[in-house]
Amino acid sequence: GMGEKLAAKEEELVREVASGARAAKRQRGEMEVSSELGGAVKSRLLQVKKEKVDVQGDLEETQENMGYVVHAENVRMTQVDDLALLALAAGADEPAVREIKTRRLY
Repeated sequence: GMGEKLAAKEEELVREVASGARAAKRQRGEMEVSSELGGAVKSRLLQVKKEKVDVQGDLEETQENMGYVVHAENVRMTQVDDLALLALAAGADEPAVREIKTRRLY
């Protein structure tokens, strides 16, 4: 009768509440995992940004050093050219001077 209907309805409500509680718990767990993943991603992103800054610093230093190397090479080539002109003016063999100036370094 009516008591059985109420008992069945109560049982149905208990199942719905339990099911909802399980779903909420599952969702909280997923949110915690999502939060942990988000934290890991943020941590990795910060690490990558720091590495990028370090690499940019290394690149700037390398470019600065390369500028010094290029300048030193230009000065050296000017000295070689000046010495070649001086040698030719003093009567050095022109093919020999040209061979020395164009000799491969390696």
